[in-house]
Amino acid sequence: INPNRLIQPLSNNRKFAAQQKQSLEEIQKFYDNETGSIEDCDTIITGFTDIYGRLMGKRMDSEFYKKSVMKDGTHGCNYLLTCDMDMTPQDGFKYSNWSGGYGDFHLNPDHSTFRKLSWQENTGLVICDITDPVSHKLVNVAPRSILKNTINAANKDFGYYALAASELEYYIY
Repeated sequence: INPNRLIQPLSNNRKFAAQQKQSLEEIQKFYDNETGSIEDCDTIITGFTDIYGRLMGKRMDSEFYKKSVMKDGTHGCNYLLTCDMDMTPQDGFKYSNWSGGYGDFHLNPDHSTFRKLSWQENTGLVICDITDPVSHKLVNVAPRSILKNTINAANKDFGYYALAASELEYYIY
């Protein structure tokens, strides 16, 4: 099924929120939504997914986030993309390894993902794109980058776009 028949496709030059050049005033509009406001938060989590889909990242004071990280992002260690479930860095990764030294990546907040968390008091979460600190391009081995690149390629090459939803199941015994 070609979804172009149902809904207009994304434009080929679509950029995700963290890749757009925005003024601080434009950015701040994202931080007051149906889940709450950044003004009600004393802690902000800048998160990203590792290769196992776990939420990793940094926790910081919301005033520091608003003053520094909101516009400029923050850094993390690239070994976080090579750790196993026990947080032990694994061998065999070209991106990050013992022989090449572990470096940093840049965490760019995707402001459109801000949510005030209902399960942690006065805490907000922003999902980040992982970019190279020198080239500022998406790190191609980061799970969110792989997804974005795949969605963009499907749209550009075939006019397709992705629709998805999660199905949560649990059993009560």
